[in-house]
Amino acid sequence: MKIVVLGLSLTSSWGNGHATTWRALLRAFAARGHEVLFLERDVPWYANNRDLAECTYAKVALYADLDSLRREHTAAVRAADAVIIGSYVPEGVRVGEWALITARGLVAFYDIDTPVTLAKLRRDDHEYISPDLIRRYPLYLSFSGGPVLDTLEQEFGSPRARALFCAVDPTHYFPEPTENRWDLGYLGTYSADRQPGLDLRLLEPARRRPACRFVVAGPQYPADIAWPDNVERIEHLPPVEHRRFYNAQRFTLNLTRADMLATGHSPSVRLFEAAACGTPIITDRWAGLENLFEPGREILVADSAEDVERFLRDFSQVQSADLGLAARARVLREHTADHRAAELEKHLLEAAPVLAGTAAPGSAAAASLPPSAAPASAAASSTARFMVPPPAKPVGLAAEAAALAPWFHNLHLPDGTQTAPNHPLGDFPMMKWDQIEPHLPRRLDGWTVLDIGCNSGFYSIELAKRGAQVTAIDIDPHFLRQARWAAGLHGLDQRITFRQAGVYDLARWDNDYDLVLFMGVFYHLRYPVLGLDLVVERARRLVLFQTLTSPDTAVLDTPDDQDFDNRAALDAPGWPRMAFIEKSLAGDPTNWWVPNHAGVVALLRSAGLTVTAQPGHEIYLCEPTRLHDQHPPMRWDPAELDAACGRTRAQTPKR
Repeated sequence: MKIVVLGLSLTSSWGNGHATTWRALLRAFAARGHEVLFLERDVPWYANNRDLAECTYAKVALYADLDSLRREHTAAVRAADAVIIGSYVPEGVRVGEWALITARGLVAFYDIDTPVTLAKLRRDDHEYISPDLIRRYPLYLSFSGGPVLDTLEQEFGSPRARALFCAVDPTHYFPEPTENRWDLGYLGTYSADRQPGLDLRLLEPARRRPACRFVVAGPQYPADIAWPDNVERIEHLPPVEHRRFYNAQRFTLNLTRADMLATGHSPSVRLFEAAACGTPIITDRWAGLENLFEPGREILVADSAEDVERFLRDFSQVQSADLGLAARARVLREHTADHRAAELEKHLLEAAPVLAGTAAPGSAAAASLPPSAAPASAAASSTARFMVPPPAKPVGLAAEAAALAPWFHNLHLPDGTQTAPNHPLGDFPMMKWDQIEPHLPRRLDGWTVLDIGCNSGFYSIELAKRGAQVTAIDIDPHFLRQARWAAGLHGLDQRITFRQAGVYDLARWDNDYDLVLFMGVFYHLRYPVLGLDLVVERARRLVLFQTLTSPDTAVLDTPDDQDFDNRAALDAPGWPRMAFIEKSLAGDPTNWWVPNHAGVVALLRSAGLTVTAQPGHEIYLCEPTRLHDQHPPMRWDPAELDAACGRTRAQTPKR
């Protein structure tokens, strides 16, 4: 697709964090096959401090004012599939109004300063966006997540608010052998509301520990600040020198502006850059931090100068290195520019589905389009929209993975290679596993697991790592070849048995299992309740169930017996129901059913399961009801299931 971006700056990182964000995001977005034009207001303070020597991934054009923008770039905006306007663009309200009138494609707003924006709006400060524009932009992308997205939609009327955090380009930020010049450093432009945090967490520890070395890099600090003698000052540090700067620190400090602290869920790009370099991070405390890094294992939280002193004094070199490497692993798994580019692509396609037809050939977006011909199997059809093609010129394990492409699961291989790093859904299914794994025992020694529809084996591998003996089944031999290869790389061949089979084959099996995974299969079944009943027969302790659902999340307390003459009640929100897909959903003819949340819970209950937890959206952890002393009697005759499967009672396991 062709996109036009109107942003604060791409050419200069002087005094702003926007440039590095745009550079990483647009480089990765262009690598997915898209064409980018970046339009930037030509202002003196950036003109005198340009640090982008060459831009190979986007066309860059400077404009003098709003009139020249209209005169020189109207044609490009009209021809664009999507136009993205960033926060703090000069005359941003007028620019946005012009773009909405001029553009023929989607117009979106990307707020790199969301908490600041909301604070300004509540003061009736409409410097670059207004409440009217929020309602008119079809898509609002936000640097902040969490409750702020609900605020944007419910209080300000955004039709669609989605988080798009900052990220890092790991080809520019990585560990390199460097002697530690400083014990603690900080990189950031002066901000009055951030200065108390700098005083508390760097300047005060510097005064208390004169033998340690400290550094503060960034412009616009007032001349009257009393810097301790052991604090070095660097007025401006261009992005090309950031990696060397982080690698020269024993610890680096992350500080959050007051509006971001109040809102939470607003990570700084410096946070991800430092983590990608493997530099241990000390940060202030803010809501949502634990969703990005695990405190104590991947990051250190300091509430006082004493906390900082303790970290500097007590952490050994080995402990510090472990902390930095753990943070780096988290960033590479979840917070690279490639992840954000995939998320941006997904948000644009969801906001304007017509854009799907504009995806560049060979891009991940093109790979996500419905295939023109019928897939080789039902399993291939079920995931065709999100199958990821191999990278160009791979080597090592990447070359072996490419030979087995395309991939639906993004597996993390032992050498750090990923099988589908540009997955349209992000780091899938790792992002779901992160929600699920806290709800399962950390050790599964002695457990048996059945993974139905195992695909490339992600969940089977993770559960085998915990000690489980896994049986993994799928109807598609392509996925089974991938799964066997990946299991071998992890040395789990003896813990996982792969079989080509489907859920209906369970009717003729004798084994049962401590844990049954029934994820991403239910809605592909022509006979879904039959499949669910067969799954429950095989479950001893737990069932992990996932399905597509409709937006209706209400749950109605239905009567024991519904009045025959009041069938209108069946249309009430929250009545358990399933929508039938006669033709196709998302280009997939095997998507037959989409239940609502109440329908899922009722089906699980009717099949003999009790929902004990919901680890994530559309995911249900269940126990067989027979494990509980109090449970309702089954309303249906198991002989009906036997008849449907063509078996007799003697063949049927006890329920």
